[in-house]
Amino acid sequence: MPGPPGPPDSDAAATPHRSRPAVRLTPVRPPDETGAEVIEHLFEHWKRIVARRQSSTARNSGASPRDVAGRQTGKPGTEGRTMRRRAAGITAAAVAIAVAAVALPLFQPWRLLTDTVVDEALPGTAPISMTSSSTTPPTVSAHAAKPTPVVKPRPKVLLTGKLITHEHRTSGTVAVLALPDGSRVLRIENLDTSDGPDLKVWLSDAEVVAGRAGWHIFDDGAYRSLGSLKGNHGNQNYPIPAEVKLGDFRSMVIWCDRFNVSFGAATLA
Repeated sequence: MPGPPGPPDSDAAATPHRSRPAVRLTPVRPPDETGAEVIEHLFEHWKRIVARRQSSTARNSGASPRDVAGRQTGKPGTEGRTMRRRAAGITAAAVAIAVAAVALPLFQPWRLLTDTVVDEALPGTAPISMTSSSTTPPTVSAHAAKPTPVVKPRPKVLLTGKLITHEHRTSGTVAVLALPDGSRVLRIENLDTSDGPDLKVWLSDAEVVAGRAGWHIFDDGAYRSLGSLKGNHGNQNYPIPAEVKLGDFRSMVIWCDRFNVSFGAATLA
């Protein structure tokens, strides 16, 4: 029969017994979201982080934005250049609108394509009326008497001239007429010039000079306005005030008062 067990070995006695710590199981509260919802939530959070980094990088270095996977979606600085070009385009459009709002009413460029025709009769030459207000029928004579011609005084020509071209092609004739009633009128016949803004008819003491040298001289000395130009084509009359001394003036001009330039002028002699 085997004897009782002997004493333990020295190594075994020197090595203490190591037992595993007890595992304490605690109940875990089930999550509010399912696994798929948690994954989707984390994925959306990750995308927001990537988007913030992308925006920060584009602002600081002008680098091209990247997609969710980190791939570059364009050339570096493209987005910044596009925004600058768009801003420059908007600024240019705003400036163009502002300039047009000021320039169009001032220059009125459409008037270069418009015409106004005025055809006035020569003063004092209106036809004599042949109608009668009498209700008595006329008597018939075997020997009808010849009607006595009525001689109507005609205007007297004091000065004449021929229009020449200055800034715009201009032609026609002018005359200063003394009417039977003692008044005077400047008459322009067969006028042909351009329409324009603020055109006036002036008497001037300036000498008419052909070419560009004569465009701007008529407001340097004495002048008298006879009113606005009635039309850029036709025959027109402009009364001359009684106090105007014709000897003080030697020319007439179609003057653009907006831009201080002559469209055309004529020497009066």
